[in-house]
Amino acid sequence: MDKNFTNLIVKAIITISQKLNIPARNVRNPTSPSFLIICQTRVGDTVFSLPAIRALREEFPQSYIGILTNYVGLEIFKHNPDINDIFVLKKEGICIYHLFPS
Repeated sequence: MDKNFTNLIVKAIITISQKLNIPARNVRNPTSPSFLIICQTRVGDTVFSLPAIRALREEFPQSYIGILTNYVGLEIFKHNPDINDIFVLKKEGICIYHLFPS
């Protein structure tokens, strides 16, 4: 993976966490892979993402898996044991690119 892209993702997670005042709930292992899954869709697509998340956890059992979603996704993901953290966008229609002005 391109180092610039990785740095952009890390900056996005930090910025989102700061803007939403999200405390760190889970400390990740720095030697394990980390994943941020962005799921801003409605109920159907969100439910269809569950097997992919499960497969990701089975393939990388020690990894950190975070979800960036809306309130609909929060209700679907909140009791999923395969997810470490859930980040909720409070405004509908916000795009992740709006968090990083040019």
